[in-house]
Amino acid sequence: MQLHHLALGATDVAALAGFYASVFGLEQVREHRRDDGTLRSVWLRLGEGLLMVESIEAGPVREQGLRLPEPGWFLLAFATEDEAESEAVCSAATARGATESHRTGFTRYLVDPEGNRVAVSHFPLPKGP
Repeated sequence: MQLHHLALGATDVAALAGFYASVFGLEQVREHRRDDGTLRSVWLRLGEGLLMVESIEAGPVREQGLRLPEPGWFLLAFATEDEAESEAVCSAATARGATESHRTGFTRYLVDPEGNRVAVSHFPLPKGP
């Protein structure tokens, strides 16, 4: 079993897709438009799967701009090789409008320009079974 895709809702699909393409080096695979020509979604290559940035209406937010988690997925985490790479990615993210909410010894937590939680982690993942 492997990840097929993750979907992030966005009120500005082009801007949020540009954020992930620029900061995390994700390649755009496809975009979808509505019958009236407006942008509905952008698909970005994420390893063997996809990150789908989908158009949604604005949702409820907290004071810090972070969308309240609902049941289901509420964090997108990217792996880095080491702390230096995490620092570089986070610097690129904040330059593109993200804010850092907090950090742990291995992981830095960001809020993307649409209020989604994003993590950048160099915590070593366990190898196979």
